[in-house]
Amino acid sequence: MQHNLLREGWGLEKLEHDAMEEMWKLQKEWHDKDVARRIQEENERRERVRHEYEEMERRENQRRENQRNKWRREVEDHDRIKEERRKREEEERQKLNMFWSGIEAHTCTTYATREYTAQLMNLPTTWEHRVEACKATPLEVHGISYFPKSCEDKVGDVD
Repeated sequence: MQHNLLREGWGLEKLEHDAMEEMWKLQKEWHDKDVARRIQEENERRERVRHEYEEMERRENQRRENQRNKWRREVEDHDRIKEERRKREEEERQKLNMFWSGIEAHTCTTYATREYTAQLMNLPTTWEHRVEACKATPLEVHGISYFPKSCEDKVGDVD
């Protein structure tokens, strides 16, 4: 009888041990699932951050490209306006029949290079771009056209 009681006690202990072992297995499984869930959440968070960074980088690249295009258009517009102005002034100069007068040869400045001075004629005193007109009007010397190296606006100067 005592053996039976002892056997029953061992049986109960074994059942308790098996129940505890099952509980530990469940706890380990829950822990592993929790760790896996946390890892999955961290991976998803990293993926969101990576995606947000890529989107931010894409927007920044688009902004830079838009700015470059804007600058390119501004440069093109500026060049176009400048060229139109140059053509308009050239046409106006031709209409006014501007020409060089009083051409004077001076000393040589370097080997085979002589300095000349002249006065641009038919240039209205109200002309806004007098120096530019001077620089844009070629002077012909010995059959070769040269543009002036320097120009002086002497309107109103009294000698």
